Amino acid sequence: GALICKAKDPKCGICNLNKKCKYFNSSKKIIIFCVIFFKTKIRFKRIGRRNRPFYRMVVMDSRKRRDGAAIEQLGWYNPIDTDHSYDLDQDRILHWLGEGAEPTDAAKKLLRGAGISHRWHLMNQGLNESDIEKYINSPITV
Repeated sequence: GALICKAKDPKCGICNLNKKCKYFNSSKKIIIFCVIFFKTKIRFKRIGRRNRPFYRMVVMDSRKRRDGAAIEQLGWYNPIDTDHSYDLDQDRILHWLGEGAEPTDAAKKLLRGAGISHRWHLMNQGLNESDIEKYINSPITV
């Protein structure tokens, strides 16, 4: 999950605001409950009208409702249009996957079709960007 500092304390190392953290115990010099872990999901948010679905791919807290407030918009998906049915921001998706966001099944299917899942798999194998580009652009030999 992602790290969010609840109290914005400069001494906790996560946030850099000049406020005193109420969770900071000055006598023992420890921070108690300053960091909250929450599960982020990459999922779809429906914005289309009736019988005309249109979705935005967003990053959300998993506890939020489907059409609730999103942390960031990553792209869109139009199941009606067959010519140009999606547009995704690959860099931001890879960033959020690196932060621990988990895609839902529908989002995972679209990421697989766009080739982002394969790129993420190669990045987890330890390949650098130039090796990944060579591997993806090379012809398949069996």
